[in-house]
Amino acid sequence: KDPPQPEQGQPQKDPPQPEQGQPQKDPPQPEKQKDDPPIKVYMIGPVSDEMEAMEKMLKRAGIHVEQAEAQRDWHNYFVKKAVEDAENDVPHEERTYAFTGDYGQNIMFPHFGDEQPGSTYYFSQLTMLNFGLVNHAHEYGDGRGPSCHMDAHVYHEGIGKKGANAVASLFMKTLRERGIIKEGRTGGHLVVSFDNCGGQNKNNTMIMILMYLYEMRYFKKLTFLFLIAGHTKKFL
Repeated sequence: KDPPQPEQGQPQKDPPQPEQGQPQKDPPQPEKQKDDPPIKVYMIGPVSDEMEAMEKMLKRAGIHVEQAEAQRDWHNYFVKKAVEDAENDVPHEERTYAFTGDYGQNIMFPHFGDEQPGSTYYFSQLTMLNFGLVNHAHEYGDGRGPSCHMDAHVYHEGIGKKGANAVASLFMKTLRERGIIKEGRTGGHLVVSFDNCGGQNKNNTMIMILMYLYEMRYFKKLTFLFLIAGHTKKFL
C-alpha cells in the first residue's frame, strides 16, 4: 500500500532519521520462496530451416570428433602394443608391427632459395618426391630400446609418379629390406596408418596389397587404418 499522504495545508514531515552513532538499517527485503521452480525457456512456434540445419551440422561435427578420437586411441594402442612386443622380444609369429606412411611435401630441384637463378630461371625445375614409412618399434641394437625409425624414399618425377603403384612398391620394399616379411614364417599382426588420400593410400591397389600379404601367409592379421581427413597431421 502507498504510505498515507498529509492533508492539504499541513506541512509534510520528513521520515525519522537515525540518531548519531547508530548504524543505519536497510529496509526489510521480501523473503525468497525456497520452493521456487527453476526457470525454463520454451520455444513457441515452428523451428526455422536455419536452426534445423545448424542442429544437423552440430550433430555431424560431434560424430566427426568422436570418430577422430576413436581412431587416435586405436592408433596409439597399436603403437604401444608394438613397442611392448619388441621390448619383450615376442616371437615373430605373435608380434604386432605398427607402421605409419605418408608423402612429404614436393621438393623442386635445383632449389635456389634467395639466390638469383640466372639463366637457369627459364628452365623447368625437376620435382623430387619423397615417401616416408615409419616403424614405431624399430630395434636399433645399440641399447636405446625400440623407437621410431623412418625409411625415406626419395626419387624424382622421371623415375616414378606419386600414386598408388609407387606407395605399394615402396611399402613392400621397406617390409622386405627391414626383415618384417620373413619367407616361410607367418607374422602376427601388421598395422599400418595412412591418411584418406584416394590417389595414394585408400584405393583398390593398396587393398590388394593387404590381401596379397594375407594370402601369401606373411601375416595372420592385417589392419589398414585410414585416418579421418583433418586429423592426420599429428600422426603423419
